[in-house]
Amino acid sequence: MQATEESIIYYSKQKTMRGIRVAAIFCTLGILLPIIFSDQTWAYFFGIFIAIACMLVVLNIYQFYSNKHPQIMISAAGIQTSKIPFAQWKDIQGEDVIQISEGKTTGYYLIYNLPSGQAKHPLYFLDTDYASLRAILKMYRQ
Repeated sequence: MQATEESIIYYSKQKTMRGIRVAAIFCTLGILLPIIFSDQTWAYFFGIFIAIACMLVVLNIYQFYSNKHPQIMISAAGIQTSKIPFAQWKDIQGEDVIQISEGKTTGYYLIYNLPSGQAKHPLYFLDTDYASLRAILKMYRQ
């Protein structure tokens, strides 16, 4: 890989649409549940609960889908994320992409240490993966 002026990572339209589709399928199942089991009271409560929860998930994921702002910017000068201001390489230590297990879920995060503390940015729904981001970090650091 040859270093370009800057590597910019956005939210992935493909990953967010996949999440919206899965949530929409479950929302449809929640709506169909009381129709299929119309004589069962539990089906109405459970179906409404599933449908509302899935609609909230769709709205949350849609915020990622509609966000056109860069989430991670890495250049020869340093790193900036959507949540953490620009930091020069001389102030950054221990930059890496790690996998963190939290309960039953596992996620990948860009982490690096700054004089003010540790920066941690999640990679879910971003248009990159563990290996690609790690290669980009290595390319700009060297």
